[in-house]
Amino acid sequence: MRDLWYKATHLPRTLSLPAVAFLLAQGSWVGLLVLRAILEERWPSWEFIRGQFAYDATTYVYMVVGSTTIFTAWAYLLGRQQENLTQVAITDSLTGLYNRRHLVDRMAHELSRSARYNSPITLLLIDVDNLKKINDEGGHQAGDEAIRMVSSSIRKACRATDLAARLGGDEFAVLAPSTRAAEARVIATRLLAILQDLRDDGEKAPTVSVGIAECDSRTPVGVHDLMAAADSALYQAKSQGRNRAMQASAIIPMLVE
Repeated sequence: MRDLWYKATHLPRTLSLPAVAFLLAQGSWVGLLVLRAILEERWPSWEFIRGQFAYDATTYVYMVVGSTTIFTAWAYLLGRQQENLTQVAITDSLTGLYNRRHLVDRMAHELSRSARYNSPITLLLIDVDNLKKINDEGGHQAGDEAIRMVSSSIRKACRATDLAARLGGDEFAVLAPSTRAAEARVIATRLLAILQDLRDDGEKAPTVSVGIAECDSRTPVGVHDLMAAADSALYQAKSQGRNRAMQASAIIPMLVE
């Protein structure tokens, strides 16, 4: 039921709002019918309703068609505006990836789903190596370009089912539902290879370090537990020389989510 609710509430507003408006517009003739019944001081019985449609069917049809057209068009424009605002709210402005807020929301949903259906879920934390040095040597413009280059490479490395996000600063994340750590390591390896190819082609692409943590649903964990485990693996990758991926050995649940 929760999955159905999640899907229902995440339908595109350009679809859901016009559908609601269309259904509501089908009752537009009721108002005119009630108004005429009041003016004629009659109860809107079945005979009265049938007589109205027989006498002035064109007006009622015109009202339904006109109301449907206007309400549906207005709802579509409103839905598109809300979709744009929502997209801005969940997107990182520099990279176009999802932001931390959206990632956390999706992680909570996917962890709940993982526990319910006994499916694995893996998180990759990605950190740009030596971003401060890049900023010091080339200015913040060079740092921003490095971040955009990494974000583009992450997109190429990810699958359609993965969710990539920028957590802030030089840190990124990839949420991989229904994925074991071994499969997620392929994503990390692909990312490292893409950036290496850019450097081989003469691009000033930075290196990255990756921490990988898997939740296999046997141990109930929360968002912060999974992120802490991936962060620990990321620290190991940094301490062992950077430009590599490391996997967390286990996830230790925190006392407080």
